Amino acid sequence: SKIGSMKRMSLLLSLLVFVSSQLFAQIVEPVKWTFESKQDGTGATLIFKATIEEGWHLYDTQLPEGGPIKTTIHFSDSTLFDFDGELTKDPQPTEVFDKTFNMKLGYFSKQAVLTQKIKLKSSGKTEIKGFVEFMSCNDESCTPPTEAEFAFTLNSSDTKSEIASAVAPLEGDSTDKGTGNLLLFL
Repeated sequence: SKIGSMKRMSLLLSLLVFVSSQLFAQIVEPVKWTFESKQDGTGATLIFKATIEEGWHLYDTQLPEGGPIKTTIHFSDSTLFDFDGELTKDPQPTEVFDKTFNMKLGYFSKQAVLTQKIKLKSSGKTEIKGFVEFMSCNDESCTPPTEAEFAFTLNSSDTKSEIASAVAPLEGDSTDKGTGNLLLFL
């Protein structure tokens, strides 16, 4: 009957919407970034921390040609400072033969902390902006290349208090699971 086929069609459509929304929800953001800066005189340490979902990995900052997108920090205006040494990685990436790209690649699991020391060229309030470009994969799929924007305000009188509030635990009962520290980074 016509009504029966209409019901089947609407059921099929709602099932498709549900399945596609589930698939979309599963691949949205397996890597979450938080950013922090520590300043000491004209020197500053910029910290880029990735938290990686179980089963996923984030690619290294150094990769061979022809592979996936490497994790790269892009600064909007690098004339505001001088780099003070190389970018450091903690932990060091694990080297694995990646079947998807058919080559040996370095990647991070669970967490990666990238640290860049800089020397500021000005004593005035300085805003350092940019984005981290990255790609993550699991055993079945990869996210498209993604950008996470950052902004650090340095040489400002409230720099120290900004850092403190960004890493201070929430006040109140630690057993309250209603809201977590993640809210501080949204």
